[in-house]
Amino acid sequence: DVMLVADTGSGKFQACNPAICRMLGYTLQEIAGLGISHVHPRQDLAQLIGDFEKLQRGETQLIADFPVMRKDGSTFRADMHLAPIRLGGKDCGLAIIRDITERKRTEQALQRVAAELRKAYRRLAQAQDAEQRNLAKELHDQVGQNLSALSLTLNLIERELPVESRAMLHGRLDEAMGMVGDTTDRIRNLLGMLRGQSQEPRVLL
Repeated sequence: DVMLVADTGSGKFQACNPAICRMLGYTLQEIAGLGISHVHPRQDLAQLIGDFEKLQRGETQLIADFPVMRKDGSTFRADMHLAPIRLGGKDCGLAIIRDITERKRTEQALQRVAAELRKAYRRLAQAQDAEQRNLAKELHDQVGQNLSALSLTLNLIERELPVESRAMLHGRLDEAMGMVGDTTDRIRNLLGMLRGQSQEPRVLL
């Protein structure tokens, strides 16, 4: 991390550690003649000066995700932790600066992954809904119709049986028709569940 002391009045640098050379591309001799206006984009200076004024009033200690400018004009994002100090009889601010470029790249990568996961979840939910609709249609159109036809057939068989056979098979026919009715009820309940699930709101990531 870079440790840098700046005069809160003029913004001129008063002291620093060698890490600033690696971070910004200046030599220590060059740093001695610079101030905050040299290492931050012009459009962000007003905010930075305001943050230094807040520092003096004890209102802030952190400037998060702030642009810092290198000697070659390129910029990167950094977090700056601030603390008021006295140096050489001057009111100054001690800034500990940490390059968060890699963290930002990781955050952006995670955001892209999360977006892809949301898309995949929506596709899966749509596929599940389509599958449930197809299953409900199959149960209603095919299985339901077959059960209705089977029930009618059993009733016809019972009516057309000879009297002597009807007494012997009556119990079995009643049992078969009861099974058809029970299966029909189960299919109806399952259709209700499938329709309810397809209408439930999806919880997205």
